[in-house]
Amino acid sequence: MKRYLLGLSLLVIVNCAFADLAGRWTLEFDYGCNGSSKIERYEFNSDGSWRSIDEDNVYGTYLDYRDMIILIFHSSPGAYPTTYAGNKESFTRYKGVMRNWNGSAGCFTLTKHSNLGLENQIEEIEN
Repeated sequence: MKRYLLGLSLLVIVNCAFADLAGRWTLEFDYGCNGSSKIERYEFNSDGSWRSIDEDNVYGTYLDYRDMIILIFHSSPGAYPTTYAGNKESFTRYKGVMRNWNGSAGCFTLTKHSNLGLENQIEEIEN
Protein backbone atom coordinates (compact mmCIF):
# COMPACT_ATOMS: atom_id res chain seq x y z
CA MET A 1 0.00 0.00 0.00
CA LYS A 2 2.84 2.42 0.86
CA ARG A 3 4.46 1.80 -2.55
CA TYR A 4 1.16 2.45 -4.29
CA LEU A 5 0.67 5.77 -2.47
CA LEU A 6 4.28 6.82 -3.12
CA GLY A 7 3.91 6.01 -6.83
CA LEU A 8 0.60 7.88 -7.00
CA SER A 9 2.06 10.96 -5.26
CA LEU A 10 5.07 11.00 -7.63
CA LEU A 11 2.71 10.77 -10.61
CA VAL A 12 0.74 13.77 -9.32
CA ILE A 13 3.95 15.79 -8.77
CA VAL A 14 5.27 15.01 -12.25
CA ASN A 15 1.93 15.75 -13.96
CA CYS A 16 1.64 19.08 -12.15
CA ALA A 17 5.19 19.96 -13.17
CA PHE A 18 4.43 19.32 -16.85
CA ALA A 19 1.16 21.27 -16.78
CA ASP A 20 2.89 24.45 -15.55
CA LEU A 21 4.92 24.81 -18.76
CA ALA A 22 2.24 23.93 -21.34
CA GLY A 23 2.00 26.65 -23.99
CA ARG A 24 4.28 28.76 -26.19
CA TRP A 25 7.68 29.91 -24.95
CA THR A 26 10.57 31.95 -26.36
CA LEU A 27 14.10 30.74 -25.72
CA GLU A 28 16.90 33.29 -25.86
CA PHE A 29 20.25 31.49 -25.75
CA ASP A 30 23.82 32.73 -25.85
CA TYR A 31 26.78 30.37 -26.30
CA GLY A 32 29.67 31.86 -24.33
CA CYS A 33 27.36 34.29 -22.45
CA ASN A 34 28.97 37.14 -24.40
CA GLY A 35 25.89 39.07 -25.53
CA SER A 36 25.44 37.40 -28.94
CA SER A 37 22.14 35.68 -28.25
CA LYS A 38 19.73 33.96 -30.63
CA ILE A 39 15.98 33.56 -30.19
CA GLU A 40 13.74 30.58 -31.01
CA ARG A 41 10.10 29.75 -30.20
CA TYR A 42 8.77 26.46 -28.83
CA GLU A 43 5.44 24.82 -28.03
CA PHE A 44 5.50 22.96 -24.70
CA ASN A 45 2.98 20.15 -24.18
CA SER A 46 1.50 18.99 -20.88
CA ASP A 47 3.08 15.52 -21.36
CA GLY A 48 6.65 16.76 -20.85
CA SER A 49 7.53 17.17 -24.53
CA TRP A 50 8.14 20.26 -26.67
CA ARG A 51 8.68 21.07 -30.34
CA SER A 52 10.10 24.04 -32.22
CA ILE A 53 7.57 26.40 -33.82
CA ASP A 54 10.21 27.71 -36.25
CA GLU A 55 12.24 24.65 -37.28
CA ASP A 56 11.55 21.06 -38.27
CA ASN A 57 13.31 18.24 -36.42
CA VAL A 58 13.98 20.29 -33.28
CA TYR A 59 12.17 18.80 -30.30
CA GLY A 60 12.80 17.50 -26.83
CA THR A 61 11.62 16.77 -23.33
CA TYR A 62 11.46 18.85 -20.17
CA LEU A 63 10.97 18.56 -16.44
CA ASP A 64 9.81 21.45 -14.28
CA TYR A 65 10.14 20.56 -10.62
CA ARG A 66 9.77 23.01 -7.79
CA ASP A 67 11.60 26.12 -9.04
CA MET A 68 13.95 24.36 -11.47
CA ILE A 69 13.72 23.33 -15.12
CA ILE A 70 15.68 20.85 -17.23
CA LEU A 71 15.33 20.89 -21.03
CA ILE A 72 16.79 18.15 -23.21
CA PHE A 73 17.10 18.95 -26.93
CA HIS A 74 16.87 16.13 -29.46
CA SER A 75 17.51 17.43 -32.95
CA SER A 76 18.35 16.43 -36.48
CA PRO A 77 21.26 14.09 -37.25
CA GLY A 78 24.61 15.85 -37.17
CA ALA A 79 23.48 18.42 -34.59
CA TYR A 80 24.75 18.28 -31.03
CA PRO A 81 22.08 17.51 -28.41
CA THR A 82 21.96 20.21 -25.73
CA THR A 83 20.88 20.16 -22.08
CA TYR A 84 19.55 23.28 -20.36
CA ALA A 85 19.18 23.68 -16.58
CA GLY A 86 17.77 26.74 -14.89
CA ASN A 87 15.78 28.34 -12.10
CA LYS A 88 12.37 29.97 -12.12
CA GLU A 89 12.52 33.76 -11.80
CA SER A 90 8.75 34.22 -12.09
CA PHE A 91 5.72 32.31 -13.37
CA THR A 92 6.70 33.29 -16.91
CA ARG A 93 10.51 33.29 -16.89
CA TYR A 94 13.39 30.89 -16.28
CA LYS A 95 17.14 31.62 -16.45
CA GLY A 96 20.03 29.22 -16.47
CA VAL A 97 22.96 27.59 -18.22
CA MET A 98 23.30 25.13 -21.09
CA ARG A 99 25.86 22.76 -22.51
CA ASN A 100 25.86 20.70 -25.69
CA TRP A 101 27.54 17.36 -26.24
CA ASN A 102 30.56 18.85 -28.04
CA GLY A 103 31.38 20.91 -24.92
CA SER A 104 30.02 24.34 -25.93
CA ALA A 105 28.30 26.11 -23.03
CA GLY A 106 26.31 29.26 -22.45
CA CYS A 107 23.32 30.90 -20.76
CA PHE A 108 19.63 31.16 -21.56
CA THR A 109 16.34 32.83 -20.70
CA LEU A 110 13.02 31.07 -21.31
CA THR A 111 9.97 33.38 -21.39
CA LYS A 112 6.31 32.36 -21.72
CA HIS A 113 4.20 33.98 -24.43
CA SER A 114 1.15 35.89 -23.24
CA ASN A 115 -2.25 34.49 -24.17
CA LEU A 116 -3.35 38.00 -25.06
CA GLY A 117 -3.02 39.45 -28.55
CA LEU A 118 -0.62 42.35 -29.07
CA GLU A 119 -3.42 44.94 -29.04
CA ASN A 120 -4.77 43.55 -25.75
CA GLN A 121 -1.29 43.56 -24.20
CA ILE A 122 -0.77 47.23 -25.11
CA GLU A 123 -4.24 48.14 -23.83
CA GLU A 124 -3.59 46.26 -20.59
CA ILE A 125 -0.27 48.10 -20.07
CA GLU A 126 -1.86 51.50 -20.77
CA ASN A 127 -4.67 50.89 -18.26
